[in-house]
Amino acid sequence: IFTYSYYFNYSLNYHNMKPSKTVSKKVATINALIETANNNGLTVTDTTGTWQTEYKYKPLIYSRGCLFIKSEELDLYKRLKYSTDMWNKENDQISNEEDIKATLSQIKRMYTTRINNFNKYGY
Repeated sequence: IFTYSYYFNYSLNYHNMKPSKTVSKKVATINALIETANNNGLTVTDTTGTWQTEYKYKPLIYSRGCLFIKSEELDLYKRLKYSTDMWNKENDQISNEEDIKATLSQIKRMYTTRINNFNKYGY
């Protein structure tokens, strides 16, 4: 039997969500890293997939228990085929707190690695 209780409870919980203080603090530290990297013209590389794609992130927004991520991904296919840098815009929204924490730790790891390499080696 299909019931609407899951969807009803989800909508009630979504509108009554309060932002987590720990997640808010992590978002603030990551936004500082993003600002530092963007001021220096740095991009980060996502090494979790098979394609090591470069990303540029805009400051993250955490509101009502949802994380909003705006980023630009370098299109490697067009870069290899046409020798031009084309950036694809991506908008993501994450509402599950465990997924939010995992995503934040991944973004933080990418930015700290990139900024440390820039400070240490100059590239």
